[in-house]
Amino acid sequence: MFKWKPGNASRPHYHSVDRHVVVLSGTWWNGTGADWDLEKNTVPMKPGTYVTHLARQVHYDGSRKGDPEPAIELVWGMGPVATVVCDADKGPGPCEDARKASARTK
Repeated sequence: MFKWKPGNASRPHYHSVDRHVVVLSGTWWNGTGADWDLEKNTVPMKPGTYVTHLARQVHYDGSRKGDPEPAIELVWGMGPVATVVCDADKGPGPCEDARKASARTK
């Protein structure tokens, strides 16, 4: 289980395997790609929402400042899992692909 206090969020990253998520309480905000902007580029996930983060899919998530309560989620999948943060991943791969896709849409 993860608990995101209001204002806490991850940076763009991906996982080596699929991860499944159910929101238990609060609002959990999700964005995709390498352009991190929790306030503008995310979608709210309310309690009961089910999300699949596919392997090697760049995303970020968390709770926005001003949310009235923490976001609590249940996460599961096959292991072991590697998580790669895009700020540290400068070579070819999912993070670079996401950066290129973002540049094409601007």
